[in-house]
Amino acid sequence: MTFFYSTLPKQIKDNLRLDILSGVFLGIYTGLAAPLFTIVARREFHASPFWLSMMILATSIGGIFSFLFSSIVKDGQELKYYSVANGIIRALYLLFFFINNGTLFCLNYIAIGFLSGVICTQYNIIIQKVYPKDARGKLMSYTRIIQNIFILLATLLGTIIADREIFGMEGWRFIFGSSGVILLICNGFFAKLKYITNDAGKQENVLGYLKNFVDICLHDKKANIVCIGMLLFMFANNTTMICIPMFQSDVLGIKNGTVSAFAFITTIFTIITLPYWGKYLDKKDPIIMYALIQGIWMITNLFYYFCPLHNYFLFLAGGYVFQGIALGGAEVGWFMVILWTIKDNKNQVYQAFHLFAAALRAIFCLLFCGFLVSFLEKCNYDIKYIFLLSFFVYILGIITFLCLKIKPKKVIHNNTRLSS
Repeated sequence: MTFFYSTLPKQIKDNLRLDILSGVFLGIYTGLAAPLFTIVARREFHASPFWLSMMILATSIGGIFSFLFSSIVKDGQELKYYSVANGIIRALYLLFFFINNGTLFCLNYIAIGFLSGVICTQYNIIIQKVYPKDARGKLMSYTRIIQNIFILLATLLGTIIADREIFGMEGWRFIFGSSGVILLICNGFFAKLKYITNDAGKQENVLGYLKNFVDICLHDKKANIVCIGMLLFMFANNTTMICIPMFQSDVLGIKNGTVSAFAFITTIFTIITLPYWGKYLDKKDPIIMYALIQGIWMITNLFYYFCPLHNYFLFLAGGYVFQGIALGGAEVGWFMVILWTIKDNKNQVYQAFHLFAAALRAIFCLLFCGFLVSFLEKCNYDIKYIFLLSFFVYILGIITFLCLKIKPKKVIHNNTRLSS
């Protein structure tokens, strides 16, 4: 990494340094707070499956409006618009210092997630403009290695303070409220990035985006198959994510410290695998690589399905090893898949399209998965069966992605003229 860094131009070095500093504070937030929101909502405020699913899917649902935000962003000013909006969103975390009502707790977290989804297309555009195309995966992986080291350290701290009283308030309340300050500092570093290229395409107006969305749906087979595969992956992942806090809280009685310990294990293996994912995602086929990532991720479901009710820690820890390996490549892998689908330099359009499609997938998953989990809960069915169902849906998603690599057979026409 040191040799690679020394060969970079000054502007790229400056961007990498600022991105790493931003990632440090994002890592502190992620390690301290991110694993605890749904488990606290369930245990402290008895959140229903509906509220849990809304918390999990809020960012994806916000994506349905991302093209509206994109339509008002002026070309070359993505960073300015994103940083101002992101600063306002992250200030909402400060409200957790004062919230004592379960509905308000869930609504505040949902608002944060929803608004983050609305603006997140611009993040992808910014990253394309601050890093060169041929080293983007590697540079993104390096920033995430540092970020995950701080996730690791923050998770260790979280295991100590999450269940303790801090300054006269519950540990989780102190963590969630302090996240606002941490994330505002993170946003300040990110806002100082400088563009080195302008290959991300032009912004469209609202009608332009909608017209292009229809055109992609009707004529772009490649993008549509990716969307179908992602629908299956999202269904499998979201049903699992709804059930995990319920299973941990209601069945196993897991404490906040144990949740943080699992996050610690995940982060270790994410850090170990990140440089390898970054290296291969720049060189290998993104569809094959993303299918591999999801194949590794789905193994976690089997650990929950076969989980013993006592002495479960070491058993579940094995599942979080696989989750950590998959997480090492998931974010950059999906980023590369989006770039793989782009045609005719319509970068902004495809970024917004995939977020729009993700939002529609999220709404479907919210309606169906929330109903499914609630139905099984009311009928006293074992929630473990949902983990098994999700496992098989993951397999269908992988098969769908691999269909993109099947090349149609060439038809050879025999034009030989027979003489009489």
